[in-house]
Amino acid sequence: MVHPLRKIVRVNPGLDNAVRSPYFTRTVDTVYEALLQQTGAFLDSPALSEITQRIGKADLDEDTEYLFTEADAREIRRAVEEHTEPLDSHLDEAVLLALFIWAYESGGQDFLTRHQIPVTFKLTNQEIIRGMEAYRDQLIVKLDETTKNFIADQIITGKQQGLGNEAIADAIRDKIPQTYEGRAENIVFTETSNMIGAAQQTTAVKNGASHKEWITVGDEAVDEDCLMNEGAGMIGINAAFPTGHQREPAHPRCRCTVEYTMMPTLGYYWAGG
Repeated sequence: MVHPLRKIVRVNPGLDNAVRSPYFTRTVDTVYEALLQQTGAFLDSPALSEITQRIGKADLDEDTEYLFTEADAREIRRAVEEHTEPLDSHLDEAVLLALFIWAYESGGQDFLTRHQIPVTFKLTNQEIIRGMEAYRDQLIVKLDETTKNFIADQIITGKQQGLGNEAIADAIRDKIPQTYEGRAENIVFTETSNMIGAAQQTTAVKNGASHKEWITVGDEAVDEDCLMNEGAGMIGINAAFPTGHQREPAHPRCRCTVEYTMMPTLGYYWAGG
């Protein structure tokens, strides 16, 4: 049964154009390579051998089955935390910032164009750029934690199966290309949507928008939370949507957009300065 709000498939023009950009592709490739290098460096380190020592199984044959405990799992997570190099030692942070600025400018320009405002959007506001730099640093920390959890989970699974260190390392190496390819694309897609949404919200508020409305793409893959936001209809510019969000994205890979209702202006427009 088709949900009553899923009437037609719409396109989010700002995001749709962004994912076709060389900026998007380059950033996906950069994040993917950094994730591979980070995990590869861990696997090339003495970490797995140290883990075997820590959990007290060094005196057993590598492929001998044994009772794996919660204490063993905790030791593995501590070892992974200690031996995993920070992502920023492999990631060109400038590429992420360039994507943020480009996506923000794309979002701001898309807003101005859709509202027939004949000016060019150029981000020169240093406060916003500094905020992007801080957000980038926070994002890298979160990505670090996700990578560490992934590595630890794989080692724990291998140890529970009684696999030796070499078999565990080979299993991780076999898994990470496809896993990290999808992960890198998801990260860049979501952060592109985030920057486009932030630019459109700020541009709307600074240019006197009074109301906003959540718009989904209208297909069967739309998240229920996004449908709930769309069902709220037009709300005040400072109000939150039912999920608590002020704007898109509501979740990773969110394809929604927020449309704004403009009030008459005094003849000047904020365009990134």
